[in-house]
Amino acid sequence: MKATKEEYLDACRMHHGLFGVFKNISRCHESEKEARTLDFLFAARAAVPHGLYEHWKSEEGNLKYYVVEGIGIEQDVDRPLVAYRALYRPHVGVLTFRHFLDDKFGFLAPIDRTAYQGPRFRLVRELSLEQIVTVLGYVVDLSKVKNSAVFRMHVDDILKKKVPEF
Repeated sequence: MKATKEEYLDACRMHHGLFGVFKNISRCHESEKEARTLDFLFAARAAVPHGLYEHWKSEEGNLKYYVVEGIGIEQDVDRPLVAYRALYRPHVGVLTFRHFLDDKFGFLAPIDRTAYQGPRFRLVRELSLEQIVTVLGYVVDLSKVKNSAVFRMHVDDILKKKVPEF
C-alpha cells in the first residue's frame, strides 16, 4: 500500500485529535464520564466506520485486508479497542481486538518509516453490518485472492449478490 504525505498528515491529525478527546475523559468529573465516553465513541465511529480496510503492509501477492466490525471500551481498564477480522491467511475470519489509540501499535497510529509513511489502515469502502456478514460468508475464498484489483472486484460482486468465480 502506498500513501501520500497528505494521508500521513490526516492520520496524524485523526490520531492526535481522538487521543486528546479520550485523554480528557480521565480528567473530567465522575458525573461527566459517561457522557464524555459516549461522545468519544461517536467521534471514533465517525472516524473509523464499519468497513473494508487495507493494512499498510499489504502488497500484490500478499494482501492484507480486514473488515472492521466496531469500536468499544475495554471494561475495567477503560481502553478503546477496535474489533476486526482478517481476510487473509493464516488469520482468516478470526475476530481480533487491537488497541485503538496506542502510539506505537494502535489502529489509528500513523506509520513513520523510511519505506512507508502513512496510515496503518486505510478505509477501502464503508460496509453495513449486514454487508460485513455477507463478505464474511466468502472469507475463505477471498483469502486465496492475491491481486488487489481482483479482490476488490470480488467484494463488489459479493455485495451485488453475484457469486464471484474464484
